[in-house]
Formats: sequence, structure tokens, C-alpha cells
Amino acid sequence: MIIPKSRSLLLCGGKSSRMGVDKAKLPWQKTTLLNHTLGIHKRCIEEVLIVCAENQDLPALSYSATILRDRDCAQGPIEGIITGLKYIGASELPVFVSSCDLPFLTERWIESLYSMFDSQDALIPKDENGNIHPLCGLYSTSTVEIFIQCKENQQRKLQRVLDRLKVRYLEANEMQAVDPSRKVLTNMNTPFDYQNALNQDQLAYLD
Repeated sequence: MIIPKSRSLLLCGGKSSRMGVDKAKLPWQKTTLLNHTLGIHKRCIEEVLIVCAENQDLPALSYSATILRDRDCAQGPIEGIITGLKYIGASELPVFVSSCDLPFLTERWIESLYSMFDSQDALIPKDENGNIHPLCGLYSTSTVEIFIQCKENQQRKLQRVLDRLKVRYLEANEMQAVDPSRKVLTNMNTPFDYQNALNQDQLAYLD
């Protein structure tokens, strides 16, 4: 189900230094990781914006999306989020922001986040170990000024931004109904992470 007036930022401009190859191009379920994640966004988000590096060679896309190129995107996710939020401008609904390396993301997860959003600046999930996942959450478009201020002050860590926002953190058990296996927040930074995710996906297929 498409959420009316919803928009998302799909970030894929990172250096992927620990992976050794561009994560957006990694094979996943007969396509690429970027295309797989884009498909999930498109099934529930009205307008999807892919934010990538200025000269990044994107894999072929099977879905329509607005491509935003940012020359500073490789400096960290704050750059990409600023680019996306500035492009969107004011919006009634918050913006779903995710990285492209979330192979187990689901439409139900995204829809649940939107149903839980109230008057806060951001809605950020935690995993079962209590780690926050700011690249799988909702942000009000009004937060763009805080993002810009943090960038200007050389505070490029997302935690610095969150420290200045009114944030609701979702505990893992709050998302149990839509993520019983607690895999949605699995991301991939290294070849080991990628292989482990492939193994989990194969086991799910066999089940």
C-alpha cells in the first residue's frame, strides 16, 4: 500500500571502504542490493529519491526514482540527508531515510514506522542489543537546519544530530509484530556481513 504524500531517501553514496566494493552493486536475489531495496521503498512510498555520489556509477534500476547527486556524499550520511531534505522542502509527513544495505527491510516495517510517528523530530529504531539505527528511520523535514548546523560545525556523526533533536527511540520489542525474526535492521559493512546475510536469506528460502 502506497502511503499518500510519503517520500524516502535511499542513501547509497558511501565509500564502502570496509566492503571493498560498491555495496549498491552487490548481487542480491537475482538483482542488485540497491535495486532490491529500491523495490521495497517503491511498494509503499510515493516518491523515492536515491542520493548518490557525484560521479557514482549506479547499477541499472528496475523502478523509477529521482536521482540526486552530491559531491560531498562520500563524507558521510549527513551530507546525503541534507541534499535530500533540501530537495524535498517542507512536507506534512516525515521522510523515511535508509541506507541501501538493508536486505531484510520490509514494507510492513516502513508502514509501521509511519503509524507510530507523532510530533517528534525523528523516530529511530533500536535493535535487540540496544544499538540505534538512524539509517532506517523517519525524520521531519524541519530537521534540515540542525543537520546543516552540525555540518558547518564539523559534527558529521549522526549521533551529534540526534542529540539536538526530539527523538523517539523504538525498542526492538515494539516492532516484534512486523519483524519477528528481528532481521530488518541487519546491515552489511564487510564481506563477512554480506556472506552472513546471504546465508540467512538462503535459510529463509529453504524454510
